Parts: sequence; C-alpha cells; structure tokens
Amino acid sequence: MARGGIEKYPIGHEVIWKDRPGRTRIKVKTATNTFVDKRIVEYLKYHPGEDLKGCVIIHLDSDPFNFNEENLVKIPKEIHMFMLHHDLYYNNAELTKTGIIIAKTRYELKKQKLKMR
Repeated sequence: MARGGIEKYPIGHEVIWKDRPGRTRIKVKTATNTFVDKRIVEYLKYHPGEDLKGCVIIHLDSDPFNFNEENLVKIPKEIHMFMLHHDLYYNNAELTKTGIIIAKTRYELKKQKLKMR
C-alpha cells in the first residue's frame, strides 16, 4: 500500500478540490477506491439506479456546496456544452433553469437546420 495515497482515506471521505481559479468541487471517496464528484453521488441518492451515461449533473445555483435535491439537475452533455459556449450558466437557480430551456431549444433548432441541408 502506498504511503499517503488514496488508500489512507475511508470510504465517504470528502475533499475540496480546486482544479483552477474560481472552480471548486467536492469529491467523495467511493467503494471503488476512487474520488467522484459529490454532486453525482448525491444525485444518485435522490434518483437511485438512474443512468447518467451521456449526461452531466449541475448545481442550478452554481454553489458547489449545495446538494439539495432540487438544486441538482441532470442534463445531456450536448446541452451542457451549449450552455458553456453561450454563457447560459448563472449564480441563480431560476436563471439557470431558463438557460437550460434556451439551450435545449436552440440546440434542437440547430439540429433541425442541419437536417434540412
């Protein structure tokens, strides 16, 4: 066993991870001996067995410490990327919900335009 490695932490141990300025994530050690975003772990507590393939879990209010069920939302990766590209994330849950609607609508319109070509 490596000294100071991931093995020294118990399952459920939380760490605050700052991978770049202005971005904070909470990670949790899982039974698979890896650290996973806590938002994923918490979302799956509220929605057990749900498939997250091709999706991202976001905090509606952009608060990385708010894990309330209504604040964690699953969106498709395509919509997530569209939101990032078009600055549709906000520090307000209601505005972010509106941003999701806009992103979904614009994404579908873009897909329809490509089909028509």
